[in-house]
Amino acid sequence: MPEINPTRFSIDSVLELPADHFDAQIPDSTIFRTANPVADRVTLQAGLLSGTGGQMLVQQLTRGIIDEYELIITPTNIQASIHGRDPMAFTLDYFYKKRYVRVPGTTTIESVATAATIPSVSGQFQASQIAQEAVAFAGLTLSWEVRDYVMQETFDAVGRVIDILRRLIRPWTLVEPFKAEIFMSGGVVVVRQRTWPITAPDLTLQLADMKRERLTVRKRKTKKIGLLTLRGQRIADALSNKPKASSSGINDLFIEGSQTEEDTAETFAEGRLISIVHRISRYSMPQHNLQEETKETFAIDELGSVTLTIRETTTNVWQVLVFDTSGQTNQPSQISSLVTRERVDASDPDALFRTWDEDTIGYTYDGTTFQTGETRLGKILNLDSGVLEPKALIVKTMRPKGNLLVEYITENYIYVPPASGTGPNVTQLVNRDTQTQGGHRPGGPGRKSPLTRSTTAGQPAIGGARQLEVSVQLSTDPDAQDFEFSDTNLTLDDLNYLLTLFQAAQGLFEYEVQFEGVGMPWIIRGLTLALAGIVAEDGVTPIPLPTLLITEVRTEYQEENNFRYTSLMRAFGYLGT
Repeated sequence: MPEINPTRFSIDSVLELPADHFDAQIPDSTIFRTANPVADRVTLQAGLLSGTGGQMLVQQLTRGIIDEYELIITPTNIQASIHGRDPMAFTLDYFYKKRYVRVPGTTTIESVATAATIPSVSGQFQASQIAQEAVAFAGLTLSWEVRDYVMQETFDAVGRVIDILRRLIRPWTLVEPFKAEIFMSGGVVVVRQRTWPITAPDLTLQLADMKRERLTVRKRKTKKIGLLTLRGQRIADALSNKPKASSSGINDLFIEGSQTEEDTAETFAEGRLISIVHRISRYSMPQHNLQEETKETFAIDELGSVTLTIRETTTNVWQVLVFDTSGQTNQPSQISSLVTRERVDASDPDALFRTWDEDTIGYTYDGTTFQTGETRLGKILNLDSGVLEPKALIVKTMRPKGNLLVEYITENYIYVPPASGTGPNVTQLVNRDTQTQGGHRPGGPGRKSPLTRSTTAGQPAIGGARQLEVSVQLSTDPDAQDFEFSDTNLTLDDLNYLLTLFQAAQGLFEYEVQFEGVGMPWIIRGLTLALAGIVAEDGVTPIPLPTLLITEVRTEYQEENNFRYTSLMRAFGYLGT
């Protein structure tokens, strides 16, 4: 790569944007003619002269990636411009794919992936471990400087590296004074949580020493939180005795919760394992109604490689369960069901594992809760549009025909283009079938309630599960807004830590400081800054400012015409007044 001697450059460095952006102008066409985006790297530095005339330079950007080369031709000269980003750009451009399957054991097992499957690993993983692997995939190193936690559920690290990092740190980005940031420093990807109060600033400047055009300071109250609700891990296997003093219960049993059940079925042929069906089901307790279920089917070839062939996810909606002092008073009926199926389809030229079809099922009942109908709408993926489109409709009607006789009417429809040739597809009846069976329709009154005083007397707590929850009223002011957050990977200690952050941020003033003036190369985003010597118009009364976190720096350097080297800085801090 030829040596770059820009006559002008600018750098935009903002904490909200992972990569720093730069533009540089070069007084000849060499960089344009020899362009090599793979190998070309840019280092920009700026500084000031010392009192003895020596150069004091600070690197503003290291090993920057060139995204675009530009040639500018005028009647009198020719010059080039380059536009690009720092190496953090790799986290924006690289796509990472790996599934981290949470299992009870601590042994890590790698799977063999094919072109049509996502590589997976089974074991127990910390958030920082997943982040390290994703960043390493982009050819970078990571400094994890936020609270770590163990993943309690399977984590699909699929997508841009930067998006995976944001998902992993999301719990620590909720409270602005303590928000976790992702940025690059010294060639390292840094994940760092803001601290407040800041007791040891990186830089301290006197206002009188700053050759400034203008210094603007704004302050505003932070948003108030009313009822704060934080939810974490699911605690399974047993319902709790007296979980809250205010909880209603039967014989001191917690009567609302969920229970997760898991089973695995293996199929053998000629003494060899050929397939595994793994099912995880979550039931609402104590009525044991299926709420969610994930069924995964794996194929195993002769070499022992395991491939996920299909994943079916079911989500059911039920009526509300009602209790009084005697126990359960109703048997909830199912309202709807949604079934989605993911697989690699033979018709897909890209052979991607994705959602291919979906069934939406609705149920209707009469006044006595006997079922009267069922409607199933089937959708299938349109590869051209990428949208699930209706394919088939099944309508079932159930009605009494005689004493202990029920007539079942099934109508099958398909979706076809309209006669006009324009507009959405319309239904067309394919066939209608009628059957008569003995007995009652599904549902109805009189079904046994599974939980009453008599059935639980003298028994241990009934199996179930519940999600950890921390709930605190932070403010009762009319302008306070309630806030809820849920992450099933967080422990109770994590939730309590997050609670302390919300509590500490209540009632603070947020200060925003913006500075424009002569370039100061040591002002870098991510550093903390204390400004001293700020007084009121009387020249005596001090105006205190908090120690600030530098969140944005724009540097402009120009040699041609009138020499110019300026900096624009934004920074934020917090005080109680």
